[in-house]
Amino acid sequence: HVVLGKFLLDQGHPEDAILELNRAVELKPRFAGTQEALASAYQALGNWHEALNHWQDAMALDSNRVSAIAGAAWLMATAPDASVRNGGQAIDLAKTAIAMSPGEDPDLLDVLAAAYAETGEFDRASAQISRAIVVSDSRGNKELSADLRLRQKLYLEKKPYRGTNSSRAPQLSDMSAEK
Repeated sequence: HVVLGKFLLDQGHPEDAILELNRAVELKPRFAGTQEALASAYQALGNWHEALNHWQDAMALDSNRVSAIAGAAWLMATAPDASVRNGGQAIDLAKTAIAMSPGEDPDLLDVLAAAYAETGEFDRASAQISRAIVVSDSRGNKELSADLRLRQKLYLEKKPYRGTNSSRAPQLSDMSAEK
């Protein structure tokens, strides 16, 4: 059910993914990866509160899961719904994820930059996104670098990133292996 749910989500069918993922939760309720996939599916549908609940459930199941921590931070920093955003908590979570991750990860630096932008700390946001661009460029990830530059432009214009803006979110699900 988890594999099918993730496949359906990747194919752009979040409603169908949710059905499969909820079935997986019924069978194995203590699996953080399923909670992350549910969070992503609800985000794809624009159900920000439900998405945040599932990011938090994933963190509760595995407090060392960097992808869950970063996913919650990203949503708290970038959600179009102001009632979901919490820039201060997003900064704390992003810093925690960075501290837990070996080496510099451009996706995590992107999350921290978005969190700083949410709190109006645009100089810090610009500094973090610049670091993310350097790391991404050094790894030859042209797609990520292009997306980072779009967000960098927003921060230089003193604007926070919102999930509805035209640029992809960090690949948070790739940050930790399934357990």
